[in-house]
Amino acid sequence: MRAQPTSVTITSGDCRATIATRGAGPSSLTLGGQDLLEGYEVTDSGLQASFAMRNDVDAPMPAACGFHLYPSALGAATDDCTLMIPDHRVLPLDARGLPAGPEQDDVDVLPARDNPLAGTLLDHCLHLVPTEQDPQFFLRGPDGAGVALTTCLELSWVQIFTPDASAGMPYPGRAGGRAVAVEPMTAPPDALNSGTDLSVLVPGESLRCSWRVDVIEEVTEQENG
Repeated sequence: MRAQPTSVTITSGDCRATIATRGAGPSSLTLGGQDLLEGYEVTDSGLQASFAMRNDVDAPMPAACGFHLYPSALGAATDDCTLMIPDHRVLPLDARGLPAGPEQDDVDVLPARDNPLAGTLLDHCLHLVPTEQDPQFFLRGPDGAGVALTTCLELSWVQIFTPDASAGMPYPGRAGGRAVAVEPMTAPPDALNSGTDLSVLVPGESLRCSWRVDVIEEVTEQENG
């Protein structure tokens, strides 16, 4: 999609920012006119974000969205961290990152409750098991402190990726180029072709989703239980 922000509102008193974007119209990178509204708010414990995309043309519009997030466990080295993932299945991908078969049980990607990231190379698509509660991901350093990423139910897919200098894809400013991306999505890769979990917005309809990141200073009893 090609688009430029048409308005940006920043309210310093309550630490909020709102970005409104108008779609550029039909082109090779645009499926139609759309209005985007992004909201960000700094909270006492972290950052909260919301997103809305509205179909602003007189025809149905396929839509999906995702977020390319790089959480940090309060500065801890990635290889010293563990990553907790909600219940999920793995969608196999080919060398181009496109779906290459039916979903599978996770036996060797991120199968544990707390998954050590030391030496792990990841570029995998996961499908979260449906639940009534918002999914949560926990990235913790060796002292148990870190961050919690909470996503809305609509973001039922996630791509997990670890940049690494040895793989030729380093993350700037990190030892060994190591980091971890947790990328929540409303649909899997290639959804425009497969139709899997692809939203089709009627004129005037919106696709909405949200996420938040909160600081974890210590392990709570609820998480241990």
